[in-house]
Amino acid sequence: IPFLNILIKNLTEKQHIYLLMLCSITYIFIGTVPGFGVSMNYVSWFIVLYFISSYISLYPKKIYDNTKLWGVATLLLIIISSLSIIIITALYGAQRSFYFISDSNKILAVATALSAFIFFKSLKIRYSVLINTVAASTFGVLLIHANSNSMRQWLWKDTLKNVQMYSSPWMVIHALVSVVGIYIICTVIDWCRIRFIEKPFFDFWNKNVSSINLWYKNKEEKVCRIFKIKED
Repeated sequence: IPFLNILIKNLTEKQHIYLLMLCSITYIFIGTVPGFGVSMNYVSWFIVLYFISSYISLYPKKIYDNTKLWGVATLLLIIISSLSIIIITALYGAQRSFYFISDSNKILAVATALSAFIFFKSLKIRYSVLINTVAASTFGVLLIHANSNSMRQWLWKDTLKNVQMYSSPWMVIHALVSVVGIYIICTVIDWCRIRFIEKPFFDFWNKNVSSINLWYKNKEEKVCRIFKIKED
């Protein structure tokens, strides 16, 4: 995302840490503590995740390379998350069972995802065109399938009928096929956007940016002369 890249490149490491602290307190801590809650949308939350992942990428630390550490941490956090479901169910009933993992900004969900991210980042995997192609469309997949309540209503409830499938013997298969299918379809849509819209546009822009700027400057000066607008 160009504007986010510009922001991040102009931050010092210390400023980047302050930004992460501010976002974490707002979205993760306050979003997890019962009785508070945070009104957010997934676009703003994924921007926060972009800040987190960009820090890990821009400022490599020795601890990031400890594959065993992050693998164990990921496993432990998965176990803790599972235990939280059991404990909360026993104490407060099934309605609040998934509280600490029910949304992507809950503390256990974030901790597990972050540990898993660093774990897979530390693995020595060869360059893969397929992996990079799919990764490039991850944000686009989010924007396509979860951009509004109307989309979620149409996709998950009206089309896939998840609620009706809850008590079906086919529930597990339905869940797996639905999620994988939606991800593949959205990835193909975003790949087409990148291939046939984004790349041609930026190719055109890079070749003609000077002439476009000159044309705009001439028009701007003409409007300023007509309306006697001072440039100072």
